[in-house]
Amino acid sequence: MKKELNQKYQNNAKGKISENKGITLIALVITIIVLIILAGVSISLVLGENGLLNKAQDAKEKIEKAEDDELRQIAIAEATMNFENTEYTDKNGEKVTIPAGFSVSGVEGENTVENGLVIIDSKGNEFVWIPINKENLTVLGTDKTIAHLKQNSPTDYESILYDFTLNGDLTISTEKQDYGCETDSYREPSTIDTDSTNSVNINEFQKDYNNMINSIKNNGGFYVGRYEMSLTNATDVDSNVDGTAQSKKGVKSSLMSDTSTKEWYGLYRKAKTYSTSTINSDSVESSMIYGCQWDAMLNWLLSKDVNVASINEPILNSAKNTEQITGKSEKDKIKNIYDLMGCNYEITQEAFGNDIRIRRGGNYISNSMSNRTNTIQATSHSTLVSTRLTLYIK
Repeated sequence: MKKELNQKYQNNAKGKISENKGITLIALVITIIVLIILAGVSISLVLGENGLLNKAQDAKEKIEKAEDDELRQIAIAEATMNFENTEYTDKNGEKVTIPAGFSVSGVEGENTVENGLVIIDSKGNEFVWIPINKENLTVLGTDKTIAHLKQNSPTDYESILYDFTLNGDLTISTEKQDYGCETDSYREPSTIDTDSTNSVNINEFQKDYNNMINSIKNNGGFYVGRYEMSLTNATDVDSNVDGTAQSKKGVKSSLMSDTSTKEWYGLYRKAKTYSTSTINSDSVESSMIYGCQWDAMLNWLLSKDVNVASINEPILNSAKNTEQITGKSEKDKIKNIYDLMGCNYEITQEAFGNDIRIRRGGNYISNSMSNRTNTIQATSHSTLVSTRLTLYIK
């Protein structure tokens, strides 16, 4: 009897042990599943689209943007109190003339010549300095001369223009061309056949061009609009408005198809209104960008080891501004100059043939930054062509 009880007890004990083992195994499996679920939830919370890391990065970017906006507002306030031209020396010892009515941006990366010195006026317009050697008119750091005296003229200048060739290794070669105002090829300053019916003449062109070159010789450079030209009443949905020329971020740039800037002539005249309609009229003169200034800008970028894109450059597809809104893509920014690869083509004062003005840069649907083969009739009403302001110091 006792032996039977012991055997029964042992059997019950084994059963309970087996049962406990089963329960323990199930509990372990459940625990592992719960941990996996929790781990997935945790990873999602940290790394997901709305995860902690992304939220932290977004917060960081918003704080930095707020700080940059505050620094720009300070520069705008300082510009209102800058009543005369001043000399600015950046941290690298580079000296630049800051015209009256402007102030240097306080944003990190925007206050040195090396990175693209940005100045701001009292209305928030922004421009970038392009340094040129005063003595020989070469782009600083290069042997690329932007202009020389015309043959048989002691006072009148003409542009020296360059071709930019994409090499097999995706580098860019720059070659001076024998273009000149005595030819029908690429030339500047020069009139074309339709100018006479639009009250534009060679005397006006030559005078403005000489003033620009002489200013460079006196001040060692010129300013380009940080953004493509727009008008003061433009919004992010409408460029076909009235107003005076500006260089601002986040608006539709003016087009050859717009009523106030129709054709090359409308853009050309509007570009002059920036300086004539502001408190800065005594310190700077504004104009549509010249072809030689576009070349100077590219040659300066090349001297800084920036591989300026050409028509087949792969980087364009990922970097260009794919909208017609100025400064929309931070990737389409080179040395603080926006929209060189995208947004809209930029027509210049450079002439070709009997009825052509040269457009430069890329636009939001097409790639062609460096080459100057983009010709367009001056009387075109293109919806893809804008321009860029430049300033020279009086």
